[in-house]
Amino acid sequence: MNKAGMIPTVRYRLPGHTHYVHIEGRLCPLAGFHELAGREGFVMAPFAGAPLLLLPDDVREVPLPDACPAGQDVCRTPRSEDRAAYSREFRILQEALQSGRLEKVVLSRRARMATGDADAETLFLRACHVYPDCYVCLFDTPQTGCWLTASPELLLAGRGAEWETMALAGTLPVRGGDMPRAEDFGAKNLREQALVTRHILRAVRPFARELTEGAREVRRMGGIAHLSTPVRFRTEAPFTEVGLLLQQLHPTPAVCGEPQAEALEALLRLPSGRERGFYAGFTGCISPESASLYVTLRAMQLRDGYAYLYAGGGLLPESDEEAEWEETCRKMDTIQFLCTPTIKA
Repeated sequence: MNKAGMIPTVRYRLPGHTHYVHIEGRLCPLAGFHELAGREGFVMAPFAGAPLLLLPDDVREVPLPDACPAGQDVCRTPRSEDRAAYSREFRILQEALQSGRLEKVVLSRRARMATGDADAETLFLRACHVYPDCYVCLFDTPQTGCWLTASPELLLAGRGAEWETMALAGTLPVRGGDMPRAEDFGAKNLREQALVTRHILRAVRPFARELTEGAREVRRMGGIAHLSTPVRFRTEAPFTEVGLLLQQLHPTPAVCGEPQAEALEALLRLPSGRERGFYAGFTGCISPESASLYVTLRAMQLRDGYAYLYAGGGLLPESDEEAEWEETCRKMDTIQFLCTPTIKA
């Protein structure tokens, strides 16, 4: 993992691609989204606050190996998880939900597991093979530390006048290999996903000449499934307001809450909100005429022989604490899975 003075490095693989992109260079800190205008490079944004970081230099494509790299023996100690802290924060946020101050809020948590000498690049390549339909990214810089994400969630992508995003929310386990249908998700998940869709449509509409809400889909990642609604829109070409749109979109209710400002304020009062770092931020490439940006989900930070695993779940007034805790456990499983010596596809 990177130390001070080492060269900032990024590897990322777009969904469905058979190669990954390797980038090295000097980081450029940006004070805010407005400074993305006219820029080109790879951007790393935290969940909240500044700075954003841009890596604009040496880029090369590397073919993925044909076989999934073998795993490494890691310490099989259980995850270290603070159940009591989660319960305290759940009660605080439930009070805000029950009072009507918030419609939805996303409570996250962090767990730790020993990884010994597990190699970050090997974990990245394993993630590329295990989750071919996800965006996979490993970024390692002195300013950010070393993070790995295998994300199912597109934040914003497009070129010229053609753009797209998605509303991803609601989670169910996949049991026995059978994919759930949208109607299987139940009222709570359907309402949660509708809140996210509403926010994204509201954020995009001022920038769009044409706006299309696609049919709701079910997307799978490992042992869990999500509801997803694609949103496509046309803009004036060239579209020069990507930074302004990102400021409206991020953080979406899928990782923060609704109303956005009130939910963010509530989360940043909590230890779990302040410790998110780059979890639930976003990364990806941007240029004056294009972007390909993904939310940093299913994420771990690798540091000093440990993996710090991050996961969250959307709370509504009717949410059940035990069910929400179990949801975060399943989400952590999808990324912890990469650290085990053997992967069964």
